[in-house]
This record gives sequence, C-alpha cells and structure tokens, in this order.
Amino acid sequence: MRKIFAFGLALCLLAGCEGQQAVEPVDPLELLGLGESDRVMDQVVGDLNGDGIDDVVLVVEHLKGTDPEAHFKDAPRSITILLGDGKGGYVLGQGNDRFIRRDTQGGVYGDPYVGVFIDDGELHYEDYGGSAWKWGNDYVFSWQGEGLALVRVETTSTYGERGTVEQFDLAEGKYALRAFSEGDWDCGTGLLWEQDIPTPGLGLEELGDPWEGEPWREGLSPLPSLGFYGYEEPWPLEESPEEHLDRVWREHFPEMSRVELGWTGETRENYSKATGYEVPGHYYADENGELAWFDRGSVLYESRDGEMTFY
Repeated sequence: MRKIFAFGLALCLLAGCEGQQAVEPVDPLELLGLGESDRVMDQVVGDLNGDGIDDVVLVVEHLKGTDPEAHFKDAPRSITILLGDGKGGYVLGQGNDRFIRRDTQGGVYGDPYVGVFIDDGELHYEDYGGSAWKWGNDYVFSWQGEGLALVRVETTSTYGERGTVEQFDLAEGKYALRAFSEGDWDCGTGLLWEQDIPTPGLGLEELGDPWEGEPWREGLSPLPSLGFYGYEEPWPLEESPEEHLDRVWREHFPEMSRVELGWTGETRENYSKATGYEVPGHYYADENGELAWFDRGSVLYESRDGEMTFY
C-alpha cells in the first residue's frame, strides 16, 4: 500500500505551499523510516509527473555503522521520489538503493557523485570519475505512464585533449557515438557511428549498479575498441584487421554467419582515423556469440554468457 506523508513546514515550503497553515517541521529521515546514521546527501524539488504539483527527490547515504568521518565509506546510497498529493502531503513513489554510485566507485578522482536536478519535468542524475582517463554520465528520467523511466543516457570519456560522447536515446531507440578533440590533430573527430537500439523501458526502481551492467548497451554492434582515442599507436600487423578477422573465422568459427556493419563513408573514415587502421566492414555471429575485430592486433570472441577469448 502506498504511504501518504504530511510533511511539515520545511518540505511544504520547498513544494511551494505558500499560504497554508504552518505546522511543526518534521525530519525527512523520520518520514522515510531512516536511522540517525543515515545522511541526506541531496534533495531537489520540481514537478515530475506533470500534475502541476511539486515533488521531492531525496538522495540518502546509508552509513550502517561505518565511520561517517572516513575518507571513503563505501556506504550504499538510495534515491527516493516523493510525489506531492495536492493537500500538503506526499505519496511515497519510486525508489532505488543500487543505482547511485558509492563514494569508492569514482577511481582516483574520488567520490563520483555530482548531483541530481530537475529540468523541464525531467530528472537528471550525473556522476563523474577516473584519473588520466575520465568518464562522466548524465542519466535522464521522464514520467512514462505510472512512473519515471530512463529515457536518455549521455556518457563522456576523455583522455587528455580528446574524448568521445555516447548518446543513448532510449525513447526513440537511437544511438550515436561522436569524437572530439581540443588539439589540432585530426584523429577521427565528428560522428563515428550510429544505429538503432532497443527501447527497454527501464523504470527507476529496476536499475542495478552500473558497474555490474548497463542494459541500455544491449543491442550495440561489436565495434573496435577506441582505447585512449588517438594516443595509442596501433601494433604492427602482418595482415590487415579484416584479413586477421577472416582468418580467425575460417580457422575457429566457420559455422558463424557474416554480418555487415552499417558504416557510412563518413563514419568508417572517422572511425579508422580514431583507431589508426582501416576498420573491418563486418563481423561474425551465431546463436552462441559474436566474433569481431577488437583492438590493435586482436580479434575477440564473446559468448552470449560473457565468456571472452582473444585471438
């Protein structure tokens, strides 16, 4: 059964309830049934479901006995949606205690949490981490039917002056990979790849730890690794990547079927500049897995259950 909470003055003012009778403020931790060791990291207010009433998004770190003063606590974090009921109270909506990265999941950079915000009715969650190689994500949720669903993901990967941006439009079923460079070396900048992808309809509460899997990547073609994009020299090859791929196929996987990659002239040229070699125009696949050119001298076989072998 959904719970209805009557917040006090503090959250009432956040929700824009001017003119209503003031009541004694109530601690959000108490309203959500949290303990004293739990910490509200972030909260934002805005209309998420389009009913003209402000809602509240809370991000909480659950310390559970760990030292709150420790530099890294590795404590689970949760995000909870509280929907305004139009009567000064709130309805407990969706929640997730796995998707928000912990403070140990940002690499050398440290705590990867950037924040949450609401823009034009959409909820954004951003994180950022890495060291010399840096990554960042913007996850966008929009109200779909009865709740918030993941509709877009934008992932940025940078190394020095160069980087790539992946754009997943999960509402329209589109994917695009682009490269950029702030230097003067033309190493495959611009559009590298685009394709149609599934629209999985992932509700906020369904998402797991991003380190353990990114379901929005399902259905992507097996493209060559970009490595550190423009900074790595390709290994010297006695045969072209396409010849190498075809030889491995003949010797080990002749039962697999050839699948053409949908390069355009622009994307294949840009991708080849980014990798430093002419990328193959196809890969191989069957019901058991895929065989594709991987990176600077290797072919990768990946089974459907995640087993990987390099040739």
